[in-house]
Amino acid sequence: DRYGNRRDRNRARLKFLINEWGIEEFTKRYFEEKSLAKSTRSGVYETFKIEWQEEVAPESVAAFSTTDTGLAGFDKWKKTNVIEQKQNGYNCVYIRCLYGDLTPDQARAVAQIARDFGGGRLRSSITQNMILRWIPTAALPSVFERLSKAGIAERNAETIADITRCPGADTCNLAITHSKGLARDLTEKVFSNGFLDDAEVQNISIKISGCTNSCGQHHIANIGFYGGSRSLDGKQLPHYQMLIGGRTGLTREDVKFGDRIAMIPARRISEAVRHLLNLYKKNKQGDESFIQWSDREGKAYLVSEMKPFSDMEPLKSHGDAMFEDLGDDSGEAFKVAVGKGECAA
Repeated sequence: DRYGNRRDRNRARLKFLINEWGIEEFTKRYFEEKSLAKSTRSGVYETFKIEWQEEVAPESVAAFSTTDTGLAGFDKWKKTNVIEQKQNGYNCVYIRCLYGDLTPDQARAVAQIARDFGGGRLRSSITQNMILRWIPTAALPSVFERLSKAGIAERNAETIADITRCPGADTCNLAITHSKGLARDLTEKVFSNGFLDDAEVQNISIKISGCTNSCGQHHIANIGFYGGSRSLDGKQLPHYQMLIGGRTGLTREDVKFGDRIAMIPARRISEAVRHLLNLYKKNKQGDESFIQWSDREGKAYLVSEMKPFSDMEPLKSHGDAMFEDLGDDSGEAFKVAVGKGECAA
């Protein structure tokens, strides 16, 4: 912040400072700054003392029904969206925000549920969901019923179907593609047709960004995508770069960015993902996870399996629609147009 380019927002990024200084000078300055920052640690000075506050159960909750009779889908929702807390009788409830969106009315409903059942506490997750804590087990049917009325009782939170995605070209001028459109296409063509409740693939993560900047966290996804473009017959065609093998972990050895595997037309991504998941199910050994399987098979194998989906010729059967981006309702042909974006800070 102190030494970065404050005149050009697009260059106000750490990578440009490292390029200007070199890694040795940057490392030296980093540790100098770190030594100064230690003075703000809690306990060094009274000014910076942090007091720990233990969370406690809410003093009271609203009246609720203790039966789930007649609540269609409650058991499946509870299985995927509810986690028992260490505190006996209380639960965390994940509210799956489909495509990362909440309407104003839905946000108000969530806030009221948090006040009524969780002491007014609400958290957000890095996977673009909301989390209610301190929900009494007996109140879960009532919470589900109220979420259902608000249209936000989507099950399968934090599973393969719960795709993380940036807003894409819907609102960001830096985006090349409409990432939310791809998320919808995957939901309709992959997870609504066989894989939604498939136990073998539930722990796989899919993340999508509309450009290379990774606001959608594509680089750490087991299966990641970022938007791009290629030409066919002199016209631009929306594509996504597929990455496989990204993951996070508790140690440096556990963390890996995904490998770039293939550049695939947007309208062929869903069939490519179906093929990839079927490959994993068919060829995995025992309880081998997707990451273990993809690491064992190796990049060359994955490239050979995904390369056929890079072919643009099969899309000609779509006519002019092949040149429209998924999620773009304008009806206009796709065209890369990059401007000032919301993530350039």
